[in-house]
Amino acid sequence: TTSGSYGIIAGNDAATPSTTGGADNDYVVIEENTIQRAYYGIYANGTSSVNAGGLDVWQISNNIIGPASSGTNNIGAAGIYMQNAAYIQISANLIRNVNTSASSNIGGIYLAANVMTLVVSQNTINAVTSSASSSGINSINGLYFGNSIMFATVTFNTISGIYNTNSSGYGARGIIVNTGNTLGNITVNNNMISDIVSYSDASAIYWPIGISVDGSANNDFNSVNLFGSQTGRSAATGAAALYQNATGGNIRIRNNILANSYDNTTSSTDISYALYSAASATNISAMNYNNYYVGGNASSLILAYQGAAQN
Repeated sequence: TTSGSYGIIAGNDAATPSTTGGADNDYVVIEENTIQRAYYGIYANGTSSVNAGGLDVWQISNNIIGPASSGTNNIGAAGIYMQNAAYIQISANLIRNVNTSASSNIGGIYLAANVMTLVVSQNTINAVTSSASSSGINSINGLYFGNSIMFATVTFNTISGIYNTNSSGYGARGIIVNTGNTLGNITVNNNMISDIVSYSDASAIYWPIGISVDGSANNDFNSVNLFGSQTGRSAATGAAALYQNATGGNIRIRNNILANSYDNTTSSTDISYALYSAASATNISAMNYNNYYVGGNASSLILAYQGAAQN
């Protein structure tokens, strides 16, 4: 799908609409639309992160973004892209067959920066594929929460089939929380995530990961399942159902089901983790009542890593 095409755009109000922060569009409802063959299904960008200039009080719900079968009608970068907004509800959308070679601003729902007081709920996101050389926070993803995303509830979403097909080994993620903020008040709960696949590599930035957190978030009652015999790189590789980066404080990980039976069949030194935490134990306020499972044929199976392997 051609770069620069949009199903619905709220940006710079000019003779030729652009993605530059535009008019102060408030009290907008985008509901029950079918959008195909666009680089971005819905693209919305305010002029600033505060109410004066930001996009205030938006509801994006019950839209079908992307075709039922992959082909020429695919979405080319992201189903929904938003930044500089407040009081947002994104719910009950079906986003499917996003197929991209772009290396940034990509995924199912991509909240780039400065979106505050929002609920992302009951969305179904599947068949999101990238061939790009993108990794870490730029990995292909189902849901992305970027800088200064605050007061967010992410709940009851179903995410599956997130693939990076680049054979050089780049990342794929179900959910990326990249606020870098220890006090962002991000709650990720009751989401179902499965079938995250990449060729992987030694560094965690290249791994397939269910939920990846860089900053602080409350992760409760999520179900993550990584599985299958997958072709990958022959070097040491990894995969994790949940990954907590070193940054962040007041981290809570409770009541999750974290299952990983992912196997890179090309490597004899691959590792499958249910949970990998690079954060200091002092930055974690609670890590209780989780169910961990690792299985399959990976070379090493580790239930959890917190300073050292925990089995």
